[in-house]
Amino acid sequence: MFNLKFIKWLVFLAVFAVLLLPLYVFFYLSPTLEKYLAEDTEVNAVQVATHLSSIFSATDNISSEALPPNVKHIILDAKRDFNLLKVMLLSSPGEVVYSTSPEDVGKINRNNYFHETVASGSKFSRFLKEETVSSEGRNIPVDVVETYVPLLQNGKFIGAFEIYYDITDRLEEVHGMITNFYRTIFPLTFSLLLAMFFIMFRFRDNFKKQLAVERKLRDNEQRYRTLFEQSNDAIMVFDHKGRTKQVNELACRLLEMDRQKILDTDIYKLMGDEDQAIWGEEIEKVLAGEMAYFESHFTNQDGRVMDIEVRAGLTGRKK
Repeated sequence: MFNLKFIKWLVFLAVFAVLLLPLYVFFYLSPTLEKYLAEDTEVNAVQVATHLSSIFSATDNISSEALPPNVKHIILDAKRDFNLLKVMLLSSPGEVVYSTSPEDVGKINRNNYFHETVASGSKFSRFLKEETVSSEGRNIPVDVVETYVPLLQNGKFIGAFEIYYDITDRLEEVHGMITNFYRTIFPLTFSLLLAMFFIMFRFRDNFKKQLAVERKLRDNEQRYRTLFEQSNDAIMVFDHKGRTKQVNELACRLLEMDRQKILDTDIYKLMGDEDQAIWGEEIEKVLAGEMAYFESHFTNQDGRVMDIEVRAGLTGRKK
């Protein structure tokens, strides 16, 4: 028979999984994959910038008046070869001295991340979603990773490359993977939830019967305990070896002994040798399934011998 509490926990876990899955996908899985994509793109941008930085190996200053003569062709070739959305070259103060989009030239990047992070020699990247405003004040028509790679000459910051990677297609692939994952997992968790509800309704009668039986057993146990303790007869329960397992209040008073002291006491210690022989014979009858009625004697704690009438029978199966 199924355990009701166990089934309830299974249903709870199934409901929790169904509700948690979209939250997990939205708040953890999707951002994590997007972060990984941005980091991977940043690595590619650094490689491109490292390739282009050789143009300025012989200069310690970048300005619109002092650009190498072949810089435009080299940058345009790199844009084409590495499938870049846009490449910009900035001077150390943040002025755009060259861009594959000519309208950006002359604009100045005044953002703190440029003057505090990039100017200190560290690269900086950020993920810009479609229609986000770039540092030049223009709307980005696609999803891009914007990466700043500083140019250093003898440890001195002389400028930076700003590289835009279009990651729209790769981001759609990531979202497609997430969607496929969700389409696979959600039916499984939903099916689990339906199965748990089916089990609950299918076996609800058994659950009710089980609860009724348990309730009746508790009531009977309480009724037995009340009758046992309030009986007008002294009652003792002992095992087949004669060890006392239960005793009511009247028996404790007659023996003038504490209940805990009586429990696990060998019942033969409460009688003389002659009575022990009688008890041995009568217990054999009881173990054979018969009822025993006989007279005997018990000695209480003070040594007083009491005449008793014994009625004995099995309370359970013989072990």
